[in-house]
Amino acid sequence: MKKLLSLMIVLCLVCAAPVQATQGDMAVEKQKSAALDFYGKGFIPLARGFQCGVLARADYLPSGNVAIFNYLPESTEEEEHTLDSWSRMVEIYVYPLPADTAAAGMTLRKLMGGLLKNYRENVKMIKSEFMARGLTGEPASYLEFEIGEPPLKEHAAGAFFRASAKYAIFVQVLVRGTGKLTDEDREMLYTLLGRKDK
Repeated sequence: MKKLLSLMIVLCLVCAAPVQATQGDMAVEKQKSAALDFYGKGFIPLARGFQCGVLARADYLPSGNVAIFNYLPESTEEEEHTLDSWSRMVEIYVYPLPADTAAAGMTLRKLMGGLLKNYRENVKMIKSEFMARGLTGEPASYLEFEIGEPPLKEHAAGAFFRASAKYAIFVQVLVRGTGKLTDEDREMLYTLLGRKDK
């Protein structure tokens, strides 16, 4: 439990860091690059909790304002892990939220609805659970699903929630091939949501 509490503290500290980046000149691009580096390193303890402590990718989605981070296990002599060849991966999306509280709540609901719609249309849903999180009852969700066909079939689960005043995140753990998510994976995702796995 101390490990999970430590992960939550790191998560809160990383997401509380101010990053103001908009489209524009070279200075803004440098700021965005620095933000990716900062967040990429900052999320390593969280990813390591899912046995994926190597940052493999830090980038922005084409929209330019949503960051994506991919983490893999350390490669060994028996198994090399790359973005093209992996058996386990953690993927973290960071979504900016408006400063206005009401607008941020609406954005959270829209993002969560969009995630659910996308997953319902494109994967085999195993479990989707929506909940109110924290004292303010902000929307959060747990999704578990399968996608693809063997040998590249993926079993994955994710937690979507507001991580700070400025950001919401979607943390998902993906296992490819014959592997399955562990009870510890599920427990950690539920802990991020402030709940215990049922």
